[in-house]
Amino acid sequence: MKQKKVLKLCLTSIFVISLVAMTMVTLASALPVSATAAANLVSPTKTSAVPNTCTLVVASTASDPITLPAEIPAEVLKLRDQLPSTIDDAEAKTVPVLGRFVMYTYDLRHILWGQFGNHYFTGVDNMGVRVWGIYGQGYFAGLYNGQFFWGKYSCSLWSARNLFKLNYACGRYVTTPLPAATSNSIQP
Repeated sequence: MKQKKVLKLCLTSIFVISLVAMTMVTLASALPVSATAAANLVSPTKTSAVPNTCTLVVASTASDPITLPAEIPAEVLKLRDQLPSTIDDAEAKTVPVLGRFVMYTYDLRHILWGQFGNHYFTGVDNMGVRVWGIYGQGYFAGLYNGQFFWGKYSCSLWSARNLFKLNYACGRYVTTPLPAATSNSIQP
């Protein structure tokens, strides 16, 4: 019985890692993805005492770029005031699209991918939930299944409150630019 559970856990892990790999290939669409970014997907450098988890650290100072303060910062309140009310509004505001992103929790249970531009983003997670929001000055805020979430990002790391229906989540993100237009790709 224990062997079946271990086998099921291994197969689930392989499936999730394969899903992340396929998502990266799809999002990159003919752009080379660096070996470092690909390695970070399967072996995150930030771990805690329990593998594949993160703990909420509430700081009184903002010295750590992804440590969340106890109260919602003024920067997030400004972002919340500019948050589009619908995904259609958010998609219209992402023009011009600057690139694509994939963000995931350290345990790979939650993966979110989409596009960003003009300080707005839209995306969908691995459960099919549409997400949209706004980012800037190291903070992001948005709506996940109608619920407000906010967080911080820096140097390919992120942490957030109320994202993925979790009180606290953290992980890594990867961004890719859009493919550049070439003279061969322009149709007369």
